[in-house]
Amino acid sequence: MKKPSKAQQEEVRRLVADVTPEEEYEVHARFRWAEKQARLRGAADRLLEGVRTLWEMLTDPDYVIRWETKAWIIAGLTYFISPIDAIPDPIPSLGYLDDALVIAWVHHQIEDEVARYRVKRRRTGAVRDL
Repeated sequence: MKKPSKAQQEEVRRLVADVTPEEEYEVHARFRWAEKQARLRGAADRLLEGVRTLWEMLTDPDYVIRWETKAWIIAGLTYFISPIDAIPDPIPSLGYLDDALVIAWVHHQIEDEVARYRVKRRRTGAVRDL
């Protein structure tokens, strides 16, 4: 990255000197909000990756799983798509918490099978689109 010129550095100093405490607070508040949104997006990405993995395990014709594992996956995915939840989905930030917990619980219950499937998927390079 190129170092800023003396004129650019001076312009930044002049702008920063003119910032009021209220403006500084607003900037910090926006940064905190942006960081929170990034964390939530990361959590949502992990939830969707977990759902995708379970769905792929269930529908992959080349991967055979025990009926108990299928039952866990079907139960978890059914809860995920069901409109009846412990915490209603429209509640901001909390709505998908129960869904995430259920998917994480299912992953925990069948973690050996999920690990085997991920190894198989990496080995074959078979990443399917939904």
